Amino acid sequence: PYFEKLWFLFLLLAGVLVAAGGYYLWLRSLIADPGHRGQFGDAFGAINAVFTGLAFASVIYGIILQRREIKLQQRELADTREVFKQQSFETSYFNLQRVLAETINPIQWRTSNEHELGHRWSTVQGRRALKEIVEAIYAQYAARVEHHERTYAHTDACAQLSYAIQLEWLLETYTTFYKANESLLGNYFRLVYNILKYVSQSNFDPVEKERYSHFFRAQLSEGELTLIVLNAMTSMGTKMRRYLEEFAMLKHATMEGRSIPNAREHFHENAFKDLDERFRGGYTAS
Repeated sequence: PYFEKLWFLFLLLAGVLVAAGGYYLWLRSLIADPGHRGQFGDAFGAINAVFTGLAFASVIYGIILQRREIKLQQRELADTREVFKQQSFETSYFNLQRVLAETINPIQWRTSNEHELGHRWSTVQGRRALKEIVEAIYAQYAARVEHHERTYAHTDACAQLSYAIQLEWLLETYTTFYKANESLLGNYFRLVYNILKYVSQSNFDPVEKERYSHFFRAQLSEGELTLIVLNAMTSMGTKMRRYLEEFAMLKHATMEGRSIPNAREHFHENAFKDLDERFRGGYTAS
């Protein structure tokens, strides 16, 4: 650390001057004849060349050290840019999630509950409202299926609905519901789409992207996942489908126990497999 001090430089220069002055006085007292002193000094010409070479080598070494320091500074700047880029991404990413939460909280839905005096209507809000919305969609779908079965129960016509018809009726029920309640769900789906798109278009590697998508997936309730699945199976959710498959967003989506078509048959298998699972079975791009 002393080499970096200014006073050390002056001390070094003073030492050189003292050494030079001492050498001159010593040589003058040793050899009285000036001509002989010149010849004596010429005998050290080779040493002067050595010191000149050492000085030149020191300059070269200094340049090498300077280049190394510049490279280290450039590397630090690159690392700083990466850290800043990640911090900037995370700020926007979590702000989008905050906006999504603020969009969900005001959503309200009226639902009826069994009571000893009959049905009682109550209003639910937020994620509970999304769950009740899913129940309302399934109730409308189930009512249509039940009406069909009652209608054809005493006829020779086949009352059992085909798989294609079940899917068609389910998506028709959802589409009709969505168009009637677009003000409730439209902004929600647009935000979900933009969050996934933002992660997908980032400059991170696939593992880092999946890590952020898992953070988001972990916050989705069962009702939200079901709505996302239904929306993605219609023409309205075509753009979102690629991101659901890219980030395995439907891994925990379930529709069991509702007698409806299985969503697994309408999405690429990547939608239900994390990145490590895809690599174990041979990665398939969506």
